[in-house]
Amino acid sequence: METNIENCHIIQLKDEKGITQYEFKFSEKQSTYLFENIVPSNYSVYLIYDDNCNGKWDSGQFLNKILPEKTELIIPKVELRSNWTNEINLSK
Repeated sequence: METNIENCHIIQLKDEKGITQYEFKFSEKQSTYLFENIVPSNYSVYLIYDDNCNGKWDSGQFLNKILPEKTELIIPKVELRSNWTNEINLSK
């Protein structure tokens, strides 16, 4: 399965406790993403499909039958080291 990032999306780096440490917002598909000044640690990488391009995850509306925006765990664990370049492929 290939991850299709066409419009607005958010990439989150979460620590080992599941707390979002970094969040990056994009308004169009890119082939390369550069994240600088990240504290070295282990992170999980999540992708949020921001369908309405408002820059945040929307939980949906039960009464109006609107589903929450899709969130996908792209990489369960990646170690980011200082002074290293890490290349992460967002397609599965």
